[in-house]
Amino acid sequence: MTTKTGMRIARAFREGRARTIKNTQAFSSGSVWLYDKLIAYVDPDGVVCLSLTGHPTRTTRDRLNAILEAYGSENRFWQHRYTQYYGRACEGTANDRIEIGASEWVPMAGPLGMQALKASRTAAE
Repeated sequence: MTTKTGMRIARAFREGRARTIKNTQAFSSGSVWLYDKLIAYVDPDGVVCLSLTGHPTRTTRDRLNAILEAYGSENRFWQHRYTQYYGRACEGTANDRIEIGASEWVPMAGPLGMQALKASRTAAE
């Protein structure tokens, strides 16, 4: 469940509108900043990229999860025993989620995108 602030910022981001609420800013150029950290942007190919930017806090996860929800994604960011994850938290198998670094950028991925994300990580190793 995301906060009202998260949902309002996410809606502005999706619609390409500028909006500032409390500690979060969405810019019409296609980026979201939490305090002074870039947490989301749209790349030149139109892919939404998301990151905890080294601050895996409830607030950062809330803003990112609100963006995912605004785009209709079933994926979420969450933490379990101090480890950060991205994917389908409540249902599915381990194949539906990945462990992520706190500063790692993740492209918003649907079910097929998640497979591609895992494949690219395997190829890089």
